[in-house]
Amino acid sequence: MSKANPNATIVDIARRARVTNITVSRAFNKPELVKPETRERIHAIAKELNYVPNAFAQGLKSSSSQIIGIVTSSMYNPFYSGLIKTVSRIARQQGYQIMLFDTDGSEEAEMRAIQALFGYKARGILLSAVRDDKRYRPAYLELAEVYGVPLILIDRDLYDQHLSGVFLDNREIGVLAGRYLAEQPEQKLLII
Repeated sequence: MSKANPNATIVDIARRARVTNITVSRAFNKPELVKPETRERIHAIAKELNYVPNAFAQGLKSSSSQIIGIVTSSMYNPFYSGLIKTVSRIARQQGYQIMLFDTDGSEEAEMRAIQALFGYKARGILLSAVRDDKRYRPAYLELAEVYGVPLILIDRDLYDQHLSGVFLDNREIGVLAGRYLAEQPEQKLLII
């Protein structure tokens, strides 16, 4: 038995299985096109070699990937941690993986994160932009349109861009919280 190779490729598997590279690729991507005994032999060799399909290469071939990007300005905000957990769970159920970036409030880090997701051919990007003032016009907005990658805004809107998003309404939340507190029988309240 040969030693496992962490850098095994479909070429290595094809050579060992005595089939073409295309047959190995089909065994993983379109298994119904490969004879069951050939498919089983390919999968056994792949397991022996610890072969893992290259998701980046698959994305290049198909012009997209199974990646959903999340770019947030702060991982410390409890809102984002709950959102990330929920999105991750739903994405996994649908066959997607998330790629997470924390920009720490840096415009430069935000641009690098978005560009990386374009490079990985992400299917979509959930974005909490570092700024939401009227003058903020990041260059990645035009690139998203060129690459056809949907941007969904989280918490902060980008002025006059007409992008889909999920936003908190602090004024409405304040009114609802005030009404709730006013209805409570307690006479003494501490608000922190």
